[in-house]
Amino acid sequence: MKPGTKWIFYHTGEERTAVGTGTVVSVDPTNPKIPIVKVKAGKRLKQPKTLGAIKAEPLFVQSPLVLIGRLSVVPLTEEQWEWFVA
Repeated sequence: MKPGTKWIFYHTGEERTAVGTGTVVSVDPTNPKIPIVKVKAGKRLKQPKTLGAIKAEPLFVQSPLVLIGRLSVVPLTEEQWEWFVA
């Protein structure tokens, strides 16, 4: 991650739903294994996206978001980002 990187806020646990956006403000790489990332909350998604909806969307077939469980950070393509915020 680097300053300006956009991100999606996703609730884990029982909810399992993407609900909002945010932006990376700064990254302190002093400890490369555990960088300190400061973020800024953005806006609520117009339509929250459940894990079921994400898995059903063809845009995510090869995404680590649905292929690998327990990830904290995964890259999104521009098309995937647009799907979330549309």
